[in-house]
Amino acid sequence: MTMSARSLHASTLFDLTGKIALITGGGTGIGLMQARTLSQAGAKVYIVGRRAEVLDKSAQLYSEPNAPLVPLPGDISKKAECLRLADEISKREGKLDILISNAGIVGPKNEGSNTADPTGQAHPEHREKLPVAEYAKLALEDNEPEHWNELFTVNTFANFFLSMAFLPLLAKATQDTKGWSSTFITVGSISGITSQSQRHVAYNASKAAANHMTRLIGFEVAASTDAKVRVNGIAPGVFPSQMTASDKDDETNQSSLREKMPELNIPAGRPGRDEDMASATLFVVANQYLNGQVIPVDGGFTLTEP
Repeated sequence: MTMSARSLHASTLFDLTGKIALITGGGTGIGLMQARTLSQAGAKVYIVGRRAEVLDKSAQLYSEPNAPLVPLPGDISKKAECLRLADEISKREGKLDILISNAGIVGPKNEGSNTADPTGQAHPEHREKLPVAEYAKLALEDNEPEHWNELFTVNTFANFFLSMAFLPLLAKATQDTKGWSSTFITVGSISGITSQSQRHVAYNASKAAANHMTRLIGFEVAASTDAKVRVNGIAPGVFPSQMTASDKDDETNQSSLREKMPELNIPAGRPGRDEDMASATLFVVANQYLNGQVIPVDGGFTLTEP
């Protein structure tokens, strides 16, 4: 095989041997999908979360001799914790190649329409409009400022503090590796892209802010620092996680959405699978020419739904 052909081989393009990665919310759901993907590609992966027992369970179940998942408990909603985690990785590894900010929470629900409602009852074409006073009353009853504060702290603010805490370590990894630029990746949501609230205005607003913050951080890193660090986002659609699924398996730390597969109102006609998130994550991690982008991975939902 010639050198040029070897460089185009999948095993070369997505080889992460020797790379160090850290994923918040890495013990369950999308974060666990990403952690297993990167470890199978050769990276040493630290999984971060508030629940040490969940991290330990995932590390026990999914680590392999040459593909370890390393539990690292931490609460990324606190600035001091982001700095502590960065200091811990600095002491252990001296650098970081891949940082994925995946941790997130749902927040308060509210009255409204949702074109993706599997039952069809919340679809705007199938429900009567509410009197405006009733709608406003319900919205105010469903939402409190403290709920929004907690939601934005985890889903949005943490991206900024986490990225800034780890930026010097990401820059160091780029300096140490010829032909590689380290990467910070946010996991937002198509809920931050759609016009509809999907019955959770607060969550969608937090993810819209998170998506935009990804671009802001990317611009500032490129324009205001000497760091060679790529900043991108993945905006998933419906994937099984402890936020979206009712059938959570505490023995495997995994979930499924089998009961919703025939009814999902998206072109793919099914939820996302582990393989879908794996391929998307590897693409964003490995593509050295991708920077400042937020990429929807949603089975075509944003193609057909407002």
